[in-house]
Amino acid sequence: MSRGPMCASSSAPRCRGRVPRSAAPEDDPLDMALIRNVQPDLTELVGYVISRARDKRVTLNRARLVKLLYLVDAESVRTGREPVTGVRWMFLDHGPHAEELVEALGEMERRSALYRAASDDPPDAANWVSGARRSVDDVVERFAALPLHALLDHVYFHTGPMRAAVRGAALDLDRARGDASPRRAPALRAPARPDDVERRLVLWRASVARRLTALSLDPPPASLVEPGDDLRGARVTGRIDVPAACEL
Repeated sequence: MSRGPMCASSSAPRCRGRVPRSAAPEDDPLDMALIRNVQPDLTELVGYVISRARDKRVTLNRARLVKLLYLVDAESVRTGREPVTGVRWMFLDHGPHAEELVEALGEMERRSALYRAASDDPPDAANWVSGARRSVDDVVERFAALPLHALLDHVYFHTGPMRAAVRGAALDLDRARGDASPRRAPALRAPARPDDVERRLVLWRASVARRLTALSLDPPPASLVEPGDDLRGARVTGRIDVPAACEL
């Protein structure tokens, strides 16, 4: 009778045998870590985008939401990752769209006031694949609050898949790899000084000097402190107390 690996009490030496993979407990931390990172479900992704936009005090509608989802995929591909939504984008009458979104959004809109009602349990995206949440957050941060014309301008003229699109055909998301990176705010710099600033400064100083005459302290001015002080002489300073019954 053969013996398999056995583990003794905690005080005994560590068991050298390995538990077969099939016998591993269901809540094995390693298994949980492998399951944790998943591709976001489309319904969950839509709820997350709407919730993040609401955090920025932006109320979406279907047209704006679809454009944001397209930009999420374009941004994910631009940064070397796989598309997030999992849909097949087409160039239709109103720009990039996907048949999968028609059914998913229609069902969600029937169940609730999708774009206006606050979700009781918004998705937190903690179990999404690496980079998916960042792509969504970046897109919402940059584009959710844009005026619609500015959003459409970026979608049509600044994303590779739409620049090379053929109406009615599928979009090639790989073309997003060549899209430009978002521009960062330029560093603040002091404004350029006019060429004649030095000449104008000299003139201003001369003008101030003519209006403000310096007070010479040589000889020092006389001051009146006591009633018996001599009042004669120029530049006498001080105070005179005159009784009420006297006239000057």
